[in-house]
Amino acid sequence: MMELNKQLKKLKKGDWVKVVWLDAATISKVPIDVNINEIPIATITETVGQFMGILKDEKFHAPHFIVVTERSGDTETWTSIPLVLLKKVVKLVEKEALKSLKVYTKNGGFEGVNTILLKARPEGAEHEEKRSATKKSQDNLKGR
Repeated sequence: MMELNKQLKKLKKGDWVKVVWLDAATISKVPIDVNINEIPIATITETVGQFMGILKDEKFHAPHFIVVTERSGDTETWTSIPLVLLKKVVKLVEKEALKSLKVYTKNGGFEGVNTILLKARPEGAEHEEKRSATKKSQDNLKGR
């Protein structure tokens, strides 16, 4: 968390960022007798956009990381991520950010979110073989 705080303090409004954060996961149609370690339980989300700031919501006063995730014409879509869900923030240069976005809108806008599903790690389990989380998640999604 200390490293994340350092990253956050260096950001300025308008900086291009990639944010890695945990999101809720709904897991449907799970067989009753399934081994719980075989089902993805966490959703790691990577969001690319422009940093707007950190704001507290008015009810719970919880700080949220605000990032512009889509721009089209004279409107924007903002993603608000509670800081407790943030895992990593990487500052990007604009060219790098635009290259990593999934969709470019016709009028110069952008849009980009990448989602990865992860299985539970049983307590006391040994470290898994070294493969990237993205590769493992892609395999999970493909049913391997």
